[in-house]
Amino acid sequence: MSSPRTILVTGARDWSDPGRVTDTLDQAAGQAGDDVRLLVGDAPGADTHARGWADHRGIPVEVVPARWAQTAGEGKPRGAAGPARNRALLDRLDQADGERLVLAFHDDLTGRSRGTRHCADQSRQRGYPVTLVTSTGRELLPPRRDDPGRARALRAAALGYAARGIPVLPLHTPLLRPAPDRDPAVVAVGCSCGDPGCDRPGKHPRTRLVPHGGAQATRDPEQVAGWWRRAPHANIGLATGHRVDVLDCDGPEGAQALRRFAAANGWTPTGPLARTGRGWHLYLAPSGTGPRNPIHPELLTHVDWRGRGAYAVAPPSRHAHGAYTWVRSLDTPLEPAPPALLELLRSRRAERAAPVVTRPVAPGHPYGQAALARECEALAAMGPNSGRNRRLFDAGIHLYALVAGGVLDDAQVEQALLAAAERCGLLATEAKATRLTIKSARKIGMAHPHRVPERLAPAPTPAQRPPAERDRAAAERRPGPARDPERG
Repeated sequence: MSSPRTILVTGARDWSDPGRVTDTLDQAAGQAGDDVRLLVGDAPGADTHARGWADHRGIPVEVVPARWAQTAGEGKPRGAAGPARNRALLDRLDQADGERLVLAFHDDLTGRSRGTRHCADQSRQRGYPVTLVTSTGRELLPPRRDDPGRARALRAAALGYAARGIPVLPLHTPLLRPAPDRDPAVVAVGCSCGDPGCDRPGKHPRTRLVPHGGAQATRDPEQVAGWWRRAPHANIGLATGHRVDVLDCDGPEGAQALRRFAAANGWTPTGPLARTGRGWHLYLAPSGTGPRNPIHPELLTHVDWRGRGAYAVAPPSRHAHGAYTWVRSLDTPLEPAPPALLELLRSRRAERAAPVVTRPVAPGHPYGQAALARECEALAAMGPNSGRNRRLFDAGIHLYALVAGGVLDDAQVEQALLAAAERCGLLATEAKATRLTIKSARKIGMAHPHRVPERLAPAPTPAQRPPAERDRAAAERRPGPARDPERG
């Protein structure tokens, strides 16, 4: 099954050959199995021909206009509208799922075309190859991957976070790679870890530098500088639970859920805020709580909590769907989590600690075995790019909490998680990272023991009841003397 493909078109305003545009786009759409979406501007020439092709073929198209009048009204040079439109087009391309392709229609890209040249240059700067289509042929313009300015910015940011007292660790980086068995201009998001099935590109530790993952996060400037010398384009991870906690809103659903929750509880978040690829990171003062994913399945769906024992990806790291950027920087005062949020974060721990609702059992209890089977079957059924590593982490926390409560056996849980990771392909592609994930989950789960809820204890059979209780029950079942109906 082919992946969806998003095609960005840019080109000359005086491009006069609609047939060339049609033939090129037909070929690109045919390779993708016609599962195509078009991104284009509102200029005459190549843009107009591409929009006409999309309308005729019934292809979804998003037109991003240049805001000429608005730009001038804001006191900016009118010519700034074109580059702003190009950046907006590329931002939308960064957000796209599946395969991505950039086509530029022009006969003199190095000469008179500032708009098309700017769009092509910006595309290559972001890692996209560009297919330059001329009246007589085509040329592949390779991406510009080595950006010393970006490497300097990442290193400076990592050192800056460490100087604030936030432990830092190096993460892998999302990369645009040629899609297999495709035109070399067609790319898809991959990860610097090299695993073709990596479902967390740019979000997991570089285990060659930090074999123990988040446990090796540090504030030591020499260590941080050394990591970014060895991996100049590494994404930046910030260990949470020390100086900051992070509330992670995933996509529009997460943002909407947080808005509803905040409005219902009279909370207006004012702390540091970062834009992620498709969502938001809200930075808060440390709460002393561990991670929760999600915080609450109904009240805060698609909203996760990065607390003690976790980490968050920080600007200016790259995301599989764009970049992490500050909206309000860490210079903004941190605020504590509001009471309503803290209640949700601490409720699970309180439930686990309450002796009146749990009872000790031996390992092998059906409650634990059912939980083990359920978690491992769900993990084993997951495919690539579906969040397998995160699912493994969450399952591990749950199951090791049962180990800590005496409900499951430690070795049994490790063997079952490894077997499930092998069945879903995670162990074959990320063996070392998989074992580190299990180790991290064990550390958190063992610190939060969970036992069998008392309400799930089976009612004892008559043979299991104490003798006095059996005698009393038998007496209650014996027929009494017949009642005289006239005496009532």
